[in-house]
Amino acid sequence: MSLIKNAIDSIELGVEDYEQTNTDPRRAASAIRNFFAGVLLLLKEKLRQESPSGSNDALLYEKIVYKRAPDGTIIFVGAGKKTVDVGQIQERYKNLGLTLDVVPLNELQQMRNDIEHHDASKHPHAKVQAAIAKTFVLVARVLEDHLGQKPNTVFSGDVWQTMLDEAQTYKEIEDRCRQSKAGLVGVLDAAEELLDALECPDCGSTLLEATTGDYIESEYECRVCGKASSLEVLMPAALKIAYAGAAYEAYKDGAPAPIGTCPTCGADAFHDEDDVCLVCGEGRPYSNCERCDASLSLDEQETGMCSYCQHMYDKLMNDDD
Repeated sequence: MSLIKNAIDSIELGVEDYEQTNTDPRRAASAIRNFFAGVLLLLKEKLRQESPSGSNDALLYEKIVYKRAPDGTIIFVGAGKKTVDVGQIQERYKNLGLTLDVVPLNELQQMRNDIEHHDASKHPHAKVQAAIAKTFVLVARVLEDHLGQKPNTVFSGDVWQTMLDEAQTYKEIEDRCRQSKAGLVGVLDAAEELLDALECPDCGSTLLEATTGDYIESEYECRVCGKASSLEVLMPAALKIAYAGAAYEAYKDGAPAPIGTCPTCGADAFHDEDDVCLVCGEGRPYSNCERCDASLSLDEQETGMCSYCQHMYDKLMNDDD
């Protein structure tokens, strides 16, 4: 029970810090540390419980060794002092068929890592609050689904009420924002999965509510700070994050970038594979060279000729001069 007790203590300290973040944003760093530590302890307790009898809580430890028991059977036991990390926890939960929502856990871990490396500025206050609110749900699920305990019995009344209120409030706002985006007309295929990843340019929150009905003309209002933003501002920023890895791989391989600059509106939101700008909805003005019919890249849209034909045309014109 010591793991659970330590976990509850950490989470309750995190709630105390969280309640002060509106007046003192610096408390968010402490809240994240305490929440992350508490969640890991809860997840480790489940692995301890799943460990076979006589194995020295094997699943709890990073290192597992095998030995022969007195009866001649081969058993595995936990060794060393280092317990499992986040990656190993996720792997063991998966192998054991245990459900685990890794999204809020990974988000909280990334924030914790940034704080430890003195880079908390990467995560605006509103984004931190959202991550913690989502973690409340994770804590409740782990307690009930894996440890067989009711959150209202292990947390103090005030702490549990805060967790309920924040998680419910966040979910209600998140659902409303998602419904507003689901109601947009004419959403491009490549943009559908990106709508929930749009972030407020002022506070970094993803709680953005669409205030217009048409995708191309869509405007968004941040439900945290009230900032109004257009698709033209939000989509390029979301694409830069979503396609960062793919852009790097394309650069290394000498392949076309997955996202380019739209030749029509100038936004860095042209989706190469779908051949459409996710801001203005226009495709390439020229799909093929008017002289040789070769396929034209984004960089060859100004005149409608491929670079070779344009070079030959320019050379001809210069010779005529």
